[in-house]
Amino acid sequence: MNSPGATARSPRAGSSCRWPGSWRSTDSTHPELHLDAIEAITRRHTGEYAVRPHLVQHRARTLKRVAESARSPSHNVRRLASEGIRPPAVGPHPRHPRPGLGAGLDIRGPLRSDPSEYVRKSVANNLDDIAGDHPGAVLATALRRLEKSPTPETGWTAKHGLRTLVKKGDRQAPALLGASGGEHVEVSRLPVTRAVAVGETVVIDLVDTDERSHRVTADHVVHHVRRNGRGAPRSSS
Repeated sequence: MNSPGATARSPRAGSSCRWPGSWRSTDSTHPELHLDAIEAITRRHTGEYAVRPHLVQHRARTLKRVAESARSPSHNVRRLASEGIRPPAVGPHPRHPRPGLGAGLDIRGPLRSDPSEYVRKSVANNLDDIAGDHPGAVLATALRRLEKSPTPETGWTAKHGLRTLVKKGDRQAPALLGASGGEHVEVSRLPVTRAVAVGETVVIDLVDTDERSHRVTADHVVHHVRRNGRGAPRSSS
């Protein structure tokens, strides 16, 4: 438990580490002490939701501490820098506003190519959340990060951060990910005339009608039938 990268896993340890979330409306007179406690517990478990009240009560000081968390040697604390400032629609405290679009994007910037997938997944989910309200800002951010840091890790973060825009048919999003010529692609064969059993294969032919070759992104939706007979759509690219 004293390791910077340790994570509490036993039920007893887990329950004892959730208490900072209950501070969401208290201890406003001791923000530094509270933020210290959040970081210490996050090294071993998680406390990102307890950051959000401080964004309302002590905005500048909290953003400074969150930005410092992005440089922590602990992947749990680096994830805090992203997860703690996700949009208000995510998590149990929707009344707490986001810390400002520009500030949030700047803080997450250094984490775009983080060596930990755990951290990058939070950054990508954060971008995907913001894309619902500010698609232009997210597209510009993804382009800037891909140009400044053309690494596989940055590419992974951008791909997952733009996934909803891709599914909505935004043309710029797949182009940023390397796709081109989507208007020249036709689906010529999709032989699904009955339910597909586990282990069977479905073949889909995509034909490029242009004279040039293209890289395309194909997004498909599979409806998995539940026990009650209703379909549960799952999409992937």
